[in-house]
Amino acid sequence: MGEFWDAVAEAHRRGLTGHGRRAAVVDSAFDLSIPALHAASGGAPQMAARAGEPTAHGTVVALLILAVAPDAQLDLYETTADGVPDGFAVRAALRRIALSGVDAACLSLGVGVPRHEVTVEPADSLADASFTDMLLGMFAAAGRQVARPRTCPASPCLCEAARAASAQGPIIVAAAGNAVDGVFCPAVAEGVVSAGFQLDARELTAEQTELAAAIPPDFAQSDVTDLTIRQPAGVLGSSFAAPLATGAALLGFDGATLPAMMDSARFGGGADAILPAIVKGDWPKELAPYVLRTHEHAIAAFPHMPDILAGTHWCIGSALLATTTLVNAAYAEMQFGEADRAEPLLRAARRLVPDNPHAPANLAALLHNRARRGAGDPAALCREALDLVLVAKAARPGYQGYDEREAAIRRCLRELGA
Repeated sequence: MGEFWDAVAEAHRRGLTGHGRRAAVVDSAFDLSIPALHAASGGAPQMAARAGEPTAHGTVVALLILAVAPDAQLDLYETTADGVPDGFAVRAALRRIALSGVDAACLSLGVGVPRHEVTVEPADSLADASFTDMLLGMFAAAGRQVARPRTCPASPCLCEAARAASAQGPIIVAAAGNAVDGVFCPAVAEGVVSAGFQLDARELTAEQTELAAAIPPDFAQSDVTDLTIRQPAGVLGSSFAAPLATGAALLGFDGATLPAMMDSARFGGGADAILPAIVKGDWPKELAPYVLRTHEHAIAAFPHMPDILAGTHWCIGSALLATTTLVNAAYAEMQFGEADRAEPLLRAARRLVPDNPHAPANLAALLHNRARRGAGDPAALCREALDLVLVAKAARPGYQGYDEREAAIRRCLRELGA
């Protein structure tokens, strides 16, 4: 998930604030003297730890959920002993959660599993056999993979309890962990959404279109995640990605379609990871058709995509998990494919997340380039391009690339006498 807060803001504008939804929070103790947390939890935890257990971690996690879904209710489970997660208490909490009827559960904790005990299962369901092997080799190097344990060696193992809870319907979100040589149980469990952070790298090409890629976080973190959120400056640890993803689940994630959405986004992300190297000339342009086809597969496999492209469907899952693929697929078409195919993708991305600057910026570049070629009505194209680049500038003020694009469009309008 890239521009997370832009998507959340759009959900709030649409009236999706978590009202009528409930999440379980399995963590340390909580500071219920904080009014928002007291109100959301009913003033007492579902499972209480001994007096004197630390409250900082659990409190921050719970408040992050409420930052995303401010009207949600929270069931709080205090599961630490002497400040350390008690695996047996976590397992007991998960058993209670399975019967509680919550919509989601957040576990920003876990038991460490050595990375060498985890087998990588690439998300290849969207590939066709003619180019699967080449793509998966490149994507594995880019960190686009799903991993599950051969046999979870954690003691006590939380996987079975998490699977059982997930089978009852709630979306179970667990922190992936922060060690490059390990991952948390139960984040490795089947049916559990593993959450972590990533950095988002964007740069301007010579044509003033934006080149995007996800890059590893600037701290040691496992690469084994299902959902990644853009890492805020100075924030460390997947413990704080998990509650953000949980809050998003309370804004209307459909548990039935979420796996397909994650597969599509993961596969599109693999194409995104190698696209910059091709654009820069580090990798041969002969690979570009594979990137184009992979984006096509990712988009075609995304649930509700025909309705998204038609402008008749919006949900938080689409905003968070389809927008980046749409923008980067359009960018790839502008560079190596058919520019006309990029336009509907960018317009769909704009509708999903209006505050995201990247779709209007690239659409402005597309229309401006079309005007420069003399296609259609150049003046009308430039006027729309100018409106779009101003939208991008408002969302991302001070960005030099947008200033340069605006200046170029205004020159074009002057030359056209418009």
